[in-house]
Amino acid sequence: MLDEVCAVAGWSRGNARRRLRAVAKRPPGAGKSQRRARVRKYSYDAFKVLQRVWAVSGGQ
Repeated sequence: MLDEVCAVAGWSRGNARRRLRAVAKRPPGAGKSQRRARVRKYSYDAFKVLQRVWAVSGGQ
């Protein structure tokens, strides 16, 4: 199994062992976290203006 993981992922044997061991230690469902929404950098009004500028410039 280790050889297969190394061949498919292109990892070294040491790296594959380390990653497989780390996944095996995690409790079930631990890797299924939901992503947090990004904090807005611009206000809604500024975002609309930037969208319009982007459209006028041809998407540059």
